[in-house]
Amino acid sequence: NMNSTDLPEARRDVIVLVHHITGAVFFIVNLFVCLLIIIDSDPRGKSYRKYLFSLQASSTIFDLFSNVYTPFMLVNGRLIYSESFLAKHIDMVGFVAIEALLFAEVINFYFICVYYRRNVSLLIGEK
Repeated sequence: NMNSTDLPEARRDVIVLVHHITGAVFFIVNLFVCLLIIIDSDPRGKSYRKYLFSLQASSTIFDLFSNVYTPFMLVNGRLIYSESFLAKHIDMVGFVAIEALLFAEVINFYFICVYYRRNVSLLIGEK
């Protein structure tokens, strides 16, 4: 159909491939950051690192789940779909619910880190 705005299958496959490659690269970077947090030996931030690691690990899990599911939006058709292996086992409503839960976990760890840095670290620094 000449009036169709759907992408050709070859171009869609390239977009999916690029999405997976960038997802894998960022997953490796996130794992590297987790490793740096774990192996850091500075005793001043030892108690803070557990909160920072929790934030980084939850962000990595959130990103990994999003990249593996690979949802695509067709704005003109008001449609979100996925053709991934994970999509065959979890429907879109389940995906959105899990993503919302994981996102809430990331936000929770973020605010724990902020609370710790503002309240606990400042109090320790004053002594």
